[in-house]
Amino acid sequence: MKLDAVQRRIVLNKQLGCSLLKGKVSSGKTTAAIHRAIYLKNQYCLFEDDTVLIVSDKDINVDIARKIYDKVEENNKLEYITLFTNHEDKLTFCSIENIICKYFNNSEKNKYTIIKEEDKIITINKCIKTIKERYKNLKILDLKYSRFLTDEIKWIKCCNYNTIDAYQSADRTGRKVKKGEGPLRLLKNSKSREAIFNLMLSYNKILEENHLVDSEERDLIALDYIKNLNNKVTHIIVDEFQNFTKVQFEIVKALLNNKDYGSMLLVNSQDNNTNPNGWFVKGRKLNSIGIDTKIKTYSLKNTYTDSLELKEKVNNLERVNTEEKNNYYESVLSIETFEYHDIRHNRKYDFVRDINDISDVIVKNEDREDEYTKDELKELVVYNDIAAGEPILINPDIEDKFYIPKFWLKGVNDCFILKVKGDSMINVNIEDNDYVVIRKQYAAQNNDIVAVDIDGSATLKRLSIGKGGIKLMPENSKYNPIPITDEGTNIIGIAVGIIKYKH
Repeated sequence: MKLDAVQRRIVLNKQLGCSLLKGKVSSGKTTAAIHRAIYLKNQYCLFEDDTVLIVSDKDINVDIARKIYDKVEENNKLEYITLFTNHEDKLTFCSIENIICKYFNNSEKNKYTIIKEEDKIITINKCIKTIKERYKNLKILDLKYSRFLTDEIKWIKCCNYNTIDAYQSADRTGRKVKKGEGPLRLLKNSKSREAIFNLMLSYNKILEENHLVDSEERDLIALDYIKNLNNKVTHIIVDEFQNFTKVQFEIVKALLNNKDYGSMLLVNSQDNNTNPNGWFVKGRKLNSIGIDTKIKTYSLKNTYTDSLELKEKVNNLERVNTEEKNNYYESVLSIETFEYHDIRHNRKYDFVRDINDISDVIVKNEDREDEYTKDELKELVVYNDIAAGEPILINPDIEDKFYIPKFWLKGVNDCFILKVKGDSMINVNIEDNDYVVIRKQYAAQNNDIVAVDIDGSATLKRLSIGKGGIKLMPENSKYNPIPITDEGTNIIGIAVGIIKYKH
């Protein structure tokens, strides 16, 4: 894949320090990062101990990066070579898991056993019964919430909140809870957070007494060990940065030495968040990652369906297990992109949703993306179909549902969606297969776009009320107006929005 202008600017940039490279899946991020790694290896590994590390969240992504590197290195042997180039390979690929295991095994607690997930739940349940005696009126301390509490303790440890004050004041972002699994929110400085933190301390104590650790404690032990290392890395590229926990990123930072020409590049896939405990989630500010210097940010907007990294990802799936294969395809193919047109206020919004969880909605606002909780969304049912052409029979079956931000429909109640069939309204940007948001009401004003029931058939037209009578006017010259002359015609509602499927 030939680099575009933005990618080349990233690769050849002489500004070191910390940078963030963000974009969607298959936007060329990994390819640009690999070129950058080769450039750094040849230009800024000045001494014998200088090295470049590419670290990713999973082994499969490490393999993909390594294959891309082999092809790029072969095709660009001479492009980045200088007098400083050392032909000894100073570039290493590794997953964060392998790094953690290596340094945990070097630590004093390497004989401790990693607790199994089922044993973790059993231990948490024992602790719930004990802690419940201190917080008798707290509903959260219930065995039916043991999975919720286990996950919350995991998040606390992944963030390295080792004091109750730190946890009480923490912004709890990134968690999604289904109804009945636990509370939707844990308020700051609350009894609930206090109880959960003490539950964690009780759980940690039992683990220590039995020479056990969980994977989160193992990460913390590895971090402490790495902090005392002498042999560190000059340049680090963090692939799939959004899936690293706070502790895992602290580990990466601890591996970086403090040379003036050292650097770190964070590669962030904006639509591939697969770790519920990842630190850099929507709503988390960049300064929260604990980098003291200014972070230069690059965005890749293009999508390359034939990109080298996408081909490697697809090819690599042939040899990985079914679960990883399914997870990858879901992350790439389960995202739908739409455009919402607010007819009342003449505004447009881009938004995406996950096919597997249609209430997982992200709205794009210029240079940021806003994720909405289910409480902030309105559920609208979709009926199939309504004609933007000749009237067709009303189909009462629900075809789909949409969740859209409530503020788009502020002051509007009783809405539903009709899927359009036909092209009679194309002059007002309502096209075949669009979804029209209808406000249910049985009266309308002149020039409103209305959904109308004509003797059991439905159509979408502009209402025209004049001296010549009432007509339903198409917005396409190849269709004729429909005169309203009898009592078999009823207004279903008026159009307030249009949802267009993009890809």
